[in-house]
Amino acid sequence: VYSTCNQDQRIFKGIYLRSLGQASRLLSGLRQTIIDLVSPSINGAVHACTGGASGHECGMKWTINGFDGSYGMQEQISALEVMLTTIAHLSSAMDTAD
Repeated sequence: VYSTCNQDQRIFKGIYLRSLGQASRLLSGLRQTIIDLVSPSINGAVHACTGGASGHECGMKWTINGFDGSYGMQEQISALEVMLTTIAHLSSAMDTAD
């Protein structure tokens, strides 16, 4: 399926994940639900970011437990967004004015 996606479709994965992260920050009642939905993607993204010449380029398929051979800005951004979505919730201090 991913081999038929154009660049706009591939970047949408990152945009969608960023939006989920923002929603979870604004809607505290949905926070845990969103984190639970996104968390499995972190493991997949980490394993997908093991390819290319640098050994750190990210693929698009996060369910194969490895690098799928596709890489580019869209894949890098999508992987970064899923990691940032979860990392942002590790500090509860970010939710207060303190």
